[in-house]
Amino acid sequence: MKGIVLCVAVLLSPYMKAAEVRTSGDSSNEILWINGEIQEGLYAEVKKQIRARGRLPDRVLISSPGGNVEEAIKLGQFFRNSFTTVVPNGVCNSACALLVLSSPIFVRDESPIGLHRPYFMPDVYRDVSLTDAKNIQDDLERKFRGYLLEMGVREGIIEKALSKSSQDIWQITMQDFVGLNGQPSHIQEWLKARCPPLTREEESGVENLLAYDSFLHFVENCPEYADSGRFNPDNGSCRLARFYHQGYLEALKLGAEGRAGIRKRSEQAMTCQDDAIQSARVEFLKKTGFSE
Repeated sequence: MKGIVLCVAVLLSPYMKAAEVRTSGDSSNEILWINGEIQEGLYAEVKKQIRARGRLPDRVLISSPGGNVEEAIKLGQFFRNSFTTVVPNGVCNSACALLVLSSPIFVRDESPIGLHRPYFMPDVYRDVSLTDAKNIQDDLERKFRGYLLEMGVREGIIEKALSKSSQDIWQITMQDFVGLNGQPSHIQEWLKARCPPLTREEESGVENLLAYDSFLHFVENCPEYADSGRFNPDNGSCRLARFYHQGYLEALKLGAEGRAGIRKRSEQAMTCQDDAIQSARVEFLKKTGFSE
């Protein structure tokens, strides 16, 4: 039974295309792109490409229907330990969601991820006893649960994911996920100890400023708003502008001077956090010898 488990760890069809990995950007904004099914060997390929570039990516953008859970766990632990932000970039279900949840800072936007309980291909279960099938499934779910707890995901969310069968999926936006779960607590406390934290009022102001900027960006492609103050639900930019509209209105109340003050305070906090994160990334490279 052990041999079967180790050899077969793919969650989706074996005929799906293995993930393509590429990098882009420069030393100030290096992006690692992952697009396709997560299969065995992806972890090694990612490390190979990072090593060839000589530095860690600033962000990982991933689009994948899912794949090999054990490979995703290895890669997710690497991203978390190296303090690498992971962002969904299109469809991101199953094992892909595990990688997004390895991000040290969860993005807060409308990008969806899909979660369900982990499983093996039917061939794994077909030729084993019911007892062995239970042991196989229990072992996989143990790894799944342990990994998500390590990433700072709350028990309630893990239970919700495990309640979804292999034929079902729980879709949740990152905005809603962070609302339910929060950011990884140990990372928040670590950053707070090194950088003067924003007050709750300042945090609210920063969120409204982000909404303010996002609204102005999307409303440019929403002519209905300029004409009648309405948001056309068939226009993607209008839908996004509507999502950010309330925050935009709250930011307007601050006035130009108030917005400028919050921007300055936010930039100071972000600079401090960026310095702390960069220090952690350098320390990771030294400890692992990854840069050699």
